[in-house]
Amino acid sequence: MATKPRYRKQQKCDDCGPTAVLNALRWAGHNQCIKEIGKKVKYEGGVYMPDMQTGIKHVGKGIFRSRRVYNPKFEDIQNHLSTGGSIIYRYRYWSWRCLYDVGHLVFIHGMSKSGNTFYVVNDSESSPTVKGFRKHRFIARFVEHDYRTANIAWFLRKKDANRQRKIENPY
Repeated sequence: MATKPRYRKQQKCDDCGPTAVLNALRWAGHNQCIKEIGKKVKYEGGVYMPDMQTGIKHVGKGIFRSRRVYNPKFEDIQNHLSTGGSIIYRYRYWSWRCLYDVGHLVFIHGMSKSGNTFYVVNDSESSPTVKGFRKHRFIARFVEHDYRTANIAWFLRKKDANRQRKIENPY
């Protein structure tokens, strides 16, 4: 019987990028040192999105496929999650602590059958739990924003190990 992954909460106020990638790996049944992931996404007190893209491709190679989407539609998120995929999602919000617009990366790995509740990992620094159940309006408000910078989603799908073996050894 497969055990459920043990997700990780970010430890610092700015390491949500490496944490989201680590949680994606754990969702796919793998694990890696957070420091190694930090090197691959070039974490230096935060992560730039081009480096995040490169890091996700590099860390997930052979484990999951990723497709980056700028400003994804809410229906696309629902469709992807309903077919067993997961998402690393970067949204922007106003931070009263920083007094400017900041970005945050979360890992979304499923939704309820009704589509009204999403399973979000590391959705905020102030949340006491690692995994939260969020109503669809929580996600929808970030998707339907009017910011000048794009929200970004990496749509992830686990690679099928059996299919890869057949390709590598056709006999």
